[in-house]
Amino acid sequence: MKLRALARGVGLAALVLAASCKREPAGDGSRTGAGSRASAPDAGAHPLAGQAYSTWTERPGVCSLDFWCWYSPVPQGQVLRAGWAVPGSADEAWLVGAHTTLLHLRGQEVTSVPTEVDVTLRGIWGSSARDVWAVGDDLVLHGDGVTWVRATLPGAGKLVDVWGTGPRDVWFAGEGVVWHYDGTRFEARTPPSCAPQRLAGGDGDGPWLLCSSAAGRRLLRWEGAWREVTGVPGGPVALLAAAGQVWLVGEQLWRWDGQQLHGELLDAGQHGSALALRGDDLLVLRDDLQVLGDAPDGPPLWTRPLAGGPLRPVRGDGVARRYQAVVSAATPWLLGDGELLRLDAAGLRPHLAPVERLRPRSLWGSRGDDVWAVAGWRRHWDGKQWSPSEGVGLQALWGGSSVDVWAVGASAQHWDGKRWRVVPAPGDGQPQPPLTAVHGSGSKDVWAVGEGRLPMRWDGTAWRQFAAPEGEDGLGMLAVWARSPSAAWLVGRNGRARRWDGEQWRSVDSGTRSDLYGLFGVGDDLWAVGDGGTILRWQAERWVKVASPTTASLRAVWGPRGKELWAVGDVVLKWDGKAWTVSPLRPARQMGALWGPGRDDAWMGGDGGLLRRLAYPD
Repeated sequence: MKLRALARGVGLAALVLAASCKREPAGDGSRTGAGSRASAPDAGAHPLAGQAYSTWTERPGVCSLDFWCWYSPVPQGQVLRAGWAVPGSADEAWLVGAHTTLLHLRGQEVTSVPTEVDVTLRGIWGSSARDVWAVGDDLVLHGDGVTWVRATLPGAGKLVDVWGTGPRDVWFAGEGVVWHYDGTRFEARTPPSCAPQRLAGGDGDGPWLLCSSAAGRRLLRWEGAWREVTGVPGGPVALLAAAGQVWLVGEQLWRWDGQQLHGELLDAGQHGSALALRGDDLLVLRDDLQVLGDAPDGPPLWTRPLAGGPLRPVRGDGVARRYQAVVSAATPWLLGDGELLRLDAAGLRPHLAPVERLRPRSLWGSRGDDVWAVAGWRRHWDGKQWSPSEGVGLQALWGGSSVDVWAVGASAQHWDGKRWRVVPAPGDGQPQPPLTAVHGSGSKDVWAVGEGRLPMRWDGTAWRQFAAPEGEDGLGMLAVWARSPSAAWLVGRNGRARRWDGEQWRSVDSGTRSDLYGLFGVGDDLWAVGDGGTILRWQAERWVKVASPTTASLRAVWGPRGKELWAVGDVVLKWDGKAWTVSPLRPARQMGALWGPGRDDAWMGGDGGLLRRLAYPD
């Protein structure tokens, strides 16, 4: 990121942001990313510029700056908060959301604009494809179709909305502030005694503003100064101006016709959270769906003619989750927790890919086209697609080869290359906690542990339980890693750590009281990770605490070699052989699974979804 002050008014700072995903291979390296300018020496070349690294077939979703690409959901897994459709285009839009997510859609092509800034973007608007504004927490971004720059607005606070009539008339609103940009400078236009919340386009001189005061929600209009039009009961949360009317929604749907406010009750217990237009129809997004599994209690959208009539539900595919925003367009976009749908004449339909989110708890494979994943269910990747879900209660995976794979959880199951079979284990048939981790050094040396169970070992013939060190209960272990039949390690709750010497488990001081969830070794190099950003390394026969750049919880660690490791949890970290650093990839939810057949192929999974990292330039 580079900053460059402009001379007049509140400054704009250059924020060089490049496109990071779908692009055909560059071939001779002559093509550059969307944020690079060869003629601008201060802009800088993006690290991905000109690299033949990504095609839609290889990488379905958008990619981070360090080449982690979304496989589920597609195009990405961050929560989307708002969008804006380019005027006159049937299939071009900009979408924004959590972790500074900024996506450019053009038909089947999705471009992600990466940035080092980590905030939530909540609003976006443009006058054309080359004049686009995005706002969020203390952040204003402006794009010209090639480069994005950052506006410096001291004390701007949490901005939630942006709207304008053209490049020289743009309005910004947030919690307690309103700014106006005239093409040269920003000036405060905050109404007295009223906290701004939402903006909407007006028919004529200026915008409409929804704000809150001690007297409740108020509707204001800009006429050289803010003028209060009416009070609005019931706490509306969204605002839209169209066809000479102003619409608000929350517990009810309200309409200001220029003379008075009309209220319409929604169905009992239902609320609206966003408004949009599709031609002469009003769209109302529901915010009260009670979701059980994949079966919501109703569709996420209502529609009604602007000229009047009842609200009617919009049906369609892939509407099983709560959505965050709906984008006005001839073919509107419905935005959610990573999901992206279009509303056409036939109803709501997933865009780009089926609405599906794989959340693997554990991953393992023998090669890039033979990968297993479990998270209660079990699924297999054959290099082209994931198999349907099967199995139940499975939580962890490990294998020695393509015909020797173990999955554990409510039971211990083995894959011999042809079929899965349940292998009897100590305590089967009795109520007991599940097995949550498995690892081995060979087909006759496989260990499995669970937090409330003694560690057990497969010797090639049967599972056998092993006692804890004398004076200990043996419970509370969360991860296992085995280097050989005479060398294995356990870690778990409160920093508990043990080592297997070939005959018995012995306690080892970990130097921490943090819960430890992940273990991984490369040769003799062994690592453990856990709560509070804890990172431990086994050196000189003891655990040594390593400097960590985070205090977030870490759940797994893995790497193709000692000088390249990854740790995941509430954040993603990378080890370069010298230090751990925070990855530009910001998971929407906790990640807890890592595995890959080598440096040029790796998978990451968890509650946030599923990503893959393929071949990339050094």
